[in-house]
Amino acid sequence: MRSGGYDKILVLDVLLLAVFGLVMISSASVVLSYNEFGNNYYYLSHQFVYGFLPGILLMCVLSRIDYRKYKKYAPLFSTIADRVDSDV
Repeated sequence: MRSGGYDKILVLDVLLLAVFGLVMISSASVVLSYNEFGNNYYYLSHQFVYGFLPGILLMCVLSRIDYRKYKKYAPLFSTIADRVDSDV
């Protein structure tokens, strides 16, 4: 990996896991989606538009920022993660 570049294997792994998740959502929800909305792929398309695409966009934006700049925000991120986790 060159300096300032990105890890292609890591990006490929993230994309493969995200696509695998979309396939799992599709296979698990086709019947329910059709019964509820009349569209076999309602949940798949919803997850793609509101989950996958924003996640990929956010990954692209955040990967351009030097990760050392996140260090000063680590306590805030940790607190937010703890609150979100405790709400679930």
